[in-house]
Amino acid sequence: MKLKIPEILIQQYFQRTMLYNNKTLMIAYDVFFTADRSNRYFITKDNNLVKIQGDQLAVIAKLVSTGKSAYPWMFYDGTKNYLLLNAQGTIVSPQGKELGLIRMHGK
Repeated sequence: MKLKIPEILIQQYFQRTMLYNNKTLMIAYDVFFTADRSNRYFITKDNNLVKIQGDQLAVIAKLVSTGKSAYPWMFYDGTKNYLLLNAQGTIVSPQGKELGLIRMHGK
């Protein structure tokens, strides 16, 4: 699902909130993918992985618990695609390749 949002709302990204679908999203983490530095990603307080590309905002995955100590969380897109997240905040492919990292928003 994509929603065109005004530039002023994109700027609110830096203030920990964003309006999306008439709801205010609270940003918990910044997400950085090594292969895609031109777009902005973050995790909301609702555990949604959200991508901002230009003036488009899209929910692309959900952060869920795995119950495993090596990779306690994963991003899951509702199909069979997933990425693992270790306790240090490193994003890893199912094959073990490091793809990026997360950190608390604003840090």
